[in-house]
Amino acid sequence: MKEKSLKGEITKRRELTWVLECFLYVTPHVVDREKSLEAYEERFSKLISESDSKRNRMTNQRLAEGKIPAPQANMGSHLCSSRRGNFDPEGNANASQVNLDLVEEAREQTCKQRAARRYNTKIRPRDFRENDLVWTMAGEARKRREEGKLTAN
Repeated sequence: MKEKSLKGEITKRRELTWVLECFLYVTPHVVDREKSLEAYEERFSKLISESDSKRNRMTNQRLAEGKIPAPQANMGSHLCSSRRGNFDPEGNANASQVNLDLVEEAREQTCKQRAARRYNTKIRPRDFRENDLVWTMAGEARKRREEGKLTAN
């Protein structure tokens, strides 16, 4: 029921901008919307009037030049990530040294894998059993004339 009345209230107030409507839609669980609609409207209009760069001519260039004091950013320890908080320079140096030592072994292993892959692509795997006929490349001196080109394995 409250959502329907809120939608009706938003459609009734044509002077509200679309940004305020989005703001009210996004934060439905924070406050009782019907009671504090006026407060939101006041805070939003104050926010727009303070930060509107066209009205106040507050550009980044003027902020950088120092003509308008820039707001101070509070960079506390609560903004520190877990990665930065758990960083150990000595442990990092040791781990990188171990990784550098293992680089040569990894290179050798990949070189062997590539050579084996190249070799195995040119050879067709065959299974020979006893008494299979195979093509012999024996010279004339070793040949038995009665066997011919195909001989038993």
